[in-house]
Amino acid sequence: MVNENSSASYTATATYSDGSTKDVTAQAVWSVSPSTYAAVAAGKLTTKEVPSSQTITITASYTDLCGGTRQATKNITIVDVPTLTSLSISGPDRVNEKSTVNYTATATYSDGTSKEVTNQAVWSVSPSTYAALAAGKLTIREVPSSQTITITASYSEGGVSKQATKSVTIVDVPATLTSLSISGPDRVNEKSTVNYTATA
Repeated sequence: MVNENSSASYTATATYSDGSTKDVTAQAVWSVSPSTYAAVAAGKLTTKEVPSSQTITITASYTDLCGGTRQATKNITIVDVPTLTSLSISGPDRVNEKSTVNYTATATYSDGTSKEVTNQAVWSVSPSTYAALAAGKLTIREVPSSQTITITASYSEGGVSKQATKSVTIVDVPATLTSLSISGPDRVNEKSTVNYTATA
């Protein structure tokens, strides 16, 4: 099996009546059938892109000094290697300030399969004023008001690069009441007026 858009080397070996052998790769005449998806010369097979996996046959013919000719064939499968077609980001559209959220990058291929590439992708966030992003982990800082940021994931494989973006809103969470205290004197005189303060 050989991948599409690649090359592989083959060796032609002649065997003689006395049991000896000789490498005749360079002297043999090579051919491939069908030649639609491959070419062969001096044992080097160069494959082209295939729409689906294909089977080809390479042939080596060799004629020795005595005029004897022998031929050998070999069947080879050219594998259709799935190529990267798209990249997507999954995760929440809204996140609270001062929190941490994980996002996932998923690569999709020409054969319909997909795989998670979160750790292999290159991540960035813009603007970076209120958040930091690494390996899909978004760390959000405090915001003065709700803010919109864009997270980006880039991934390359097999010479193909894809990028995905996602808009995320950082929500400015209102402060919540956690306690209430009263300040003022512990002792007061009769027939007097004293002020006390309640502090949230």
